[in-house]
Amino acid sequence: MGAKSEIQMISEPEAAAVYTLKAMQPHNLSVGDNIIVCDAGGGTVDLIAYKILSLSPLRVDESAMGTGGLCGSAFLNYRFEAYVKERLGASKFEEMKLKKAKTWQMGT
Repeated sequence: MGAKSEIQMISEPEAAAVYTLKAMQPHNLSVGDNIIVCDAGGGTVDLIAYKILSLSPLRVDESAMGTGGLCGSAFLNYRFEAYVKERLGASKFEEMKLKKAKTWQMGT
């Protein structure tokens, strides 16, 4: 991880931005460019914008306040389940989940 003097604590979205920019080399980015990071997880989706301060070493700074919401993949699964339950009816839905439990888990 490097010497103690080289280790810095940064936010998760900032770490994602730095990693992504380093991983997509070569890129056509310049100092002053803005990038948006979308962290789409299981529970939340978070968006944050960063301005590139330096390319070597790579440094970014938040250029717009981050925002997010409870709309991650877990919530899509809940809505899908509610939709299927509504379409099939509660008893058929429960029957299907019991008979094809493994298949149902793969779909959600």
